[in-house]
Amino acid sequence: MDNLITAEDVVSVITEAKCKTGCFCPYCRCEMIIKYGKYNGIQRYRCKKCKKTFSAMSFTPMNKTHYIKKWPLFIECMILGYSLRKSAKILGVTWVTLFYWRHKILNNLKHKNVKSFKKIVEIHDIYFAYSEKGSREIAKRKPRKRGYIHKSFGKDDSSVCVINVKDSEGGTLSKVTCLGIVNKRKIEKVIGKYIDKGNILCTREWREYKNFARIRGMKYYPISNKDMNSLYNIKRIKKYTNKLKVWISRFCGVASKYLDNYLAWYKLLDYIKFICNKKNITNMIIDSCSYVENDTFESLRRSKFVI
Repeated sequence: MDNLITAEDVVSVITEAKCKTGCFCPYCRCEMIIKYGKYNGIQRYRCKKCKKTFSAMSFTPMNKTHYIKKWPLFIECMILGYSLRKSAKILGVTWVTLFYWRHKILNNLKHKNVKSFKKIVEIHDIYFAYSEKGSREIAKRKPRKRGYIHKSFGKDDSSVCVINVKDSEGGTLSKVTCLGIVNKRKIEKVIGKYIDKGNILCTREWREYKNFARIRGMKYYPISNKDMNSLYNIKRIKKYTNKLKVWISRFCGVASKYLDNYLAWYKLLDYIKFICNKKNITNMIIDSCSYVENDTFESLRRSKFVI
């Protein structure tokens, strides 16, 4: 594999991205900071007000890492779709460590969403079996095939609903919504702030979408299979969700508590069309470091499914 970006590049792009609006202390937001030596070649700073030290890597997925030189290569492996074990052989790091690296990155990427949807908005919900994969305290239930995806919408709380949205300009949202069948309250919670009266809503025929559109005063077109060739359809979002289901099946089941992370991962790969180059690796690093991140291996392991 080619080293498309070096560790020095990582530090410089993160520093540049964080200092666009000025350099300040991440603890107290004070701008009175001074240089305070280096650690592992990374410049550290000290705040004159709160006396705390920090660097460009503070509150990012790469904070306190011992292998910063390996992160660009790992992100390259993520874009190329390599398994954790294959990535571990390439990087010389255990696959367990890489599992937590993956989720520290994805925990931040899932916060990157569209600002608002434009014009025609297509919505399609899909359902995954609720999974506690990796847990040592699984509640009593009948065994089932790992990674099972419901062919129809969920009938009970054993299924996890994922709402997928795509507008006419390519804006995409994919998010875990609820357990069981989706309703207008859950639809409002997930997409309400991204949509307004000017949008035209296209969904499958389901009364909760109709009720949501009526309450919001939006134009609404329920789409059946015979309507797919009309101006208003759900072709784009159906194509997206079909590819999503194929892609996510390669993991042989995803723990429901991590499902949002994998949805954010696929959304990014779909946006960059699965192309691995220096620009996409750099942008992925910047995006993953654009939000405050305090997760540790232990907090990720003990996290719970929350909707």
